[in-house]
Amino acid sequence: MLVNPANARLGAHLGRRLADFAAAKKTHPVAARLARGEADFQTQRTLKLAPDNDEVRKLRAEIVTLLNSAPREHS
Repeated sequence: MLVNPANARLGAHLGRRLADFAAAKKTHPVAARLARGEADFQTQRTLKLAPDNDEVRKLRAEIVTLLNSAPREHS
């Protein structure tokens, strides 16, 4: 991402890995909250970079579903 921040596929896959990390049972609640936010940001950004890319759209949809179904900590 540092070398090529405009690579939409890479950003979408990074967002997917962050969402997986956030959903993991052993992830600390604060780290999970930060990862959820970053996953959402990355995939929104990549969708703007490549709105016609099927892979990017598919990963964004997966992340939205995962983030909406993930339990959130109560503050």
